[in-house]
Amino acid sequence: MNDLTTTTWNNILLQASSIALLTHAINELTRDTSMLASSKCRDMAFTLKSMARLVSSNDVENIGNHLIQCATNVLSAVNAPLQQRGAILELDLNRSSATANDYDDDMYLNLNLNGIFMKENEPSYERNFYHQKRTANIIAKQVAETLAAIAVAFNVHLTVGQNTTVNTTSVFTSLEKTLVSSLSNKRISPLGSAQIHIPLSSNLTQSDTVSVWSMIQPLAVASVTPGQVNTSLSTMISLSILDSHGKEISIHTDNEQPIEFFIPRDPNLIIPSMALYNVTLIHDAKHQFYFHLINITQSNVNLTVSLHIEMRPRNRSLNYLMIFRLDGQPQLNTLINNIDDWSLLCSSNISDDGIHKYFISNNRTAKHRFVIIGFRELNTTEICSNKSSTPPITDQPFNFSSDYELRTFTSACYYLDSNNNWQSDGLLVGSMTDYYQTQCFSTHLSTFASGYSHAPNPVLLFNDLFAHTQNSCPSVYPGEDIVNGMNLSKSNTILKFDHEMLSLMPSHLEHHDATIRYQIHKTNINQDIAIE
Repeated sequence: MNDLTTTTWNNILLQASSIALLTHAINELTRDTSMLASSKCRDMAFTLKSMARLVSSNDVENIGNHLIQCATNVLSAVNAPLQQRGAILELDLNRSSATANDYDDDMYLNLNLNGIFMKENEPSYERNFYHQKRTANIIAKQVAETLAAIAVAFNVHLTVGQNTTVNTTSVFTSLEKTLVSSLSNKRISPLGSAQIHIPLSSNLTQSDTVSVWSMIQPLAVASVTPGQVNTSLSTMISLSILDSHGKEISIHTDNEQPIEFFIPRDPNLIIPSMALYNVTLIHDAKHQFYFHLINITQSNVNLTVSLHIEMRPRNRSLNYLMIFRLDGQPQLNTLINNIDDWSLLCSSNISDDGIHKYFISNNRTAKHRFVIIGFRELNTTEICSNKSSTPPITDQPFNFSSDYELRTFTSACYYLDSNNNWQSDGLLVGSMTDYYQTQCFSTHLSTFASGYSHAPNPVLLFNDLFAHTQNSCPSVYPGEDIVNGMNLSKSNTILKFDHEMLSLMPSHLEHHDATIRYQIHKTNINQDIAIE
């Protein structure tokens, strides 16, 4: 592949189609092969850009289509193992047993000093991970250059109102030349459920001619900084506005009229079952609500997630009051009003599948570690109406006439910064987010992906209840039955959080007799980890 030349147009056409075909099997591409293909496709893209005015639009489009497929193929190939969406190739693992001389940056030195790498010439998954990340970062930069060059080449032959598209299993792209005035309130639906909505106003001059470059890839790239975000179940969507020379124009809107994106998730995502809580067996004379604690701790406090709560009563004709508080226990009675918010879950507004849904935005959860929600079943004399401006308050203990199920998940919106790290500042997760897509709002254009994670549902129990529930109602305190992707090596992180939570609970919850019990189901080996 290194010996191929791009001196003639026929050579470029033949090589581009061949490399696109050879890189199609992304699970079989080694790092070295991916690097060679990426470099070669970038070189051909630069040649295509320089020759675009000398050949027909059909030829430019054909060669560009092959190069786009090549670039996105190698990008997916090198990121698949990092996103746990592809196997680590044995050849790559063996090649990772390089000597320390191959590592010449601070990342290696820090890892080596901490004793993470194994001995030289000995296969190491940590060492392989380092190589994979470094290669992925190089390829990501090359692919960006490749796509930018192809966009310029395409743009040469387009006139206002024309567009060109590439639609394959590895990528969907569309380049459309238009007037800025036509972008106002424009909705782009490039593929499937993906959508982009450009607002009425922006910083562009209405009479300018621009090109709209949109792209969807089935797998989001891994962040350069590992372990901070989970984008493995997200597609990757990008939108750029190019000037007449093919250069990207910076576009900004305001928070009142942001750019809207719908980012699809992996269609193979398995929706977890809801956890059943036998609350009809619980009786407590001290508390007006039955509480659940949900961990929303982020490894990076600058990254934010939204929280989505789904509650399904066994008797859908019942009404409920839900309260919550961030980083503390909510309390609501005639003497104390210590809550962050509340919502009436009325039977008249329940969804067709019998589920009450509540959404807490990422702006609200930012820099918080956990949320405690409380449920109370309304009695027959209490009116349930969404028009209520104040919550119904009582000093009576909670009393449930029907059990309910609960399921929670977190979602996030991320943009890719110049260092190939995913960031969430300035992005807002929308309430239309569900298991199939994330609704995102942004005031700028970039490459976007979404985060998704099942949120465990531990239940807060009190000592005077524990003896009763432990014997007569074992199902009252299970957590959410899936912790996505958790393995034994990751369980220490969970345990660390539990230890911190237990040590902080008396001061935060103001209940020195409080007891927390988790039950975490590890689905791949059917092993339960219980913590009291």
